[in-house]
Amino acid sequence: METKSKSKKIFVIVAIAAVLVAIVVAAVIFFLSGRKRTNSDLKLGDKYLSSLNYDEAIAAYSNVIMIDPTNEDALAGLMQCYAKKGDYDMAQSIYADGLTDSKNTRVLRTCAEIKEAMGDLSGAIRLVDELIEISDEDTDYEWYRKILVELLRRRYSYANKDSIQLSISNGSVKGRGNNVLGALGTDQNLGVNQTQPQTLSIAFPKTPYSVFTTGTTSAIVDDKGVLYLAGSNRSGQKANGTVEMIASGAWTEITEISNVAKVTGTQATLFALTGDGNLWVSGENRGYVTGSGVLSSWSKLTGFGTILNVVCDENIIYILTADGKLYQSQSNNYYSADYYVSNPNWKSIAKNVACFAVQEGRAVYYTTDGYLGSTSYYDSFNERWLVTDNYGYQKYKPDITIADMVLVGDRLFLLTSDNKLYGSRENMTTEISLEGVIDGIYKVEDGCVVVFNTGAYVVLDQSGSPKSVEL
Repeated sequence: METKSKSKKIFVIVAIAAVLVAIVVAAVIFFLSGRKRTNSDLKLGDKYLSSLNYDEAIAAYSNVIMIDPTNEDALAGLMQCYAKKGDYDMAQSIYADGLTDSKNTRVLRTCAEIKEAMGDLSGAIRLVDELIEISDEDTDYEWYRKILVELLRRRYSYANKDSIQLSISNGSVKGRGNNVLGALGTDQNLGVNQTQPQTLSIAFPKTPYSVFTTGTTSAIVDDKGVLYLAGSNRSGQKANGTVEMIASGAWTEITEISNVAKVTGTQATLFALTGDGNLWVSGENRGYVTGSGVLSSWSKLTGFGTILNVVCDENIIYILTADGKLYQSQSNNYYSADYYVSNPNWKSIAKNVACFAVQEGRAVYYTTDGYLGSTSYYDSFNERWLVTDNYGYQKYKPDITIADMVLVGDRLFLLTSDNKLYGSRENMTTEISLEGVIDGIYKVEDGCVVVFNTGAYVVLDQSGSPKSVEL
């Protein structure tokens, strides 16, 4: 009886083991057949994609994803198909739904191509930067440099600071304001401490491309990237080895740096961003670079990598780098990210930033993954944009893709990637209907200047209504 019982137990154990082996074998066979099928469909999708048969390619990639939902090559193929069909929203949604942390080179390359095609050069260069770290391919380095040149060759046809205003219209420079220090770049009304209401024609010997002003020193960059300065040199801003106390309306060519993309600064210090992503400083050094006092020559800022943008807000400087980090000089924002670069006068205040606007020590920024944020806890945006992200945090995600922005008081002017202008304040976001292709938006004291690619312009008050003001 005992022998029968033992035999029965052995039989049951053997039977169970046989079933388990069968299940494992079946699972292995299913896995291998599924893997074989996914590889087959992936190759098929790639074949259809290369032959421009996008609908068939989508079907093949979708078959792969049904079996393996996390197959990044198939997801990248889907992104490519929708992008080729012109459906960039669908392509980007595939990326946003689970590929934002991907290190797959095909994913990174595909998404970078999409962002470049959409005109989001900041987002594109950040992804190519990640791609280079993995691929280290010469073609990707060349692609990075191409995007950088295009990104930093933006035209700035209007500048306004304190009582100085410069603009480019029909290939000529015009100025208006106080020329007591010669910052208008003309000897007319030179040394007269009075704001001039009339617009003056500024004699400039080259073809102007961009204009800038700090309120005391002004800059023109010509179409070859050569920098010219006029106005105050009392802190050695021209970095020509002299400190001049006299007013001068003459334009001085700066030969020490070339391929200049943008100029900003304070009344005593200038920052010049060049087309290779380097930032140079002249004038009074307040801990920006090694040393102290007045700089005898243009000095390069180090520790940031490639710089895409620099903005001065009174005495606070903001720097945006190619990896999407936004830095603030001499930050008093103790709630910002606790991270310093090699120079302790600079602090990281946001990451994944595509564009930003500043006012009175606070920054509002738009991220590469479509969120709107602020360094101030008091800023709030349209509540219909409020969403919960993948980590459970509530954030603002506009239903528009922002390319540039201007902050005036509690009003945001938002220029989108499809060249539409919106005004946003608290829970009100409305499109501002304007005729023409917008070339750029610029902040003025109580509103926004919109410049069109024809050279025409319109000045908007804080409500977004046009007002009659001469530039």
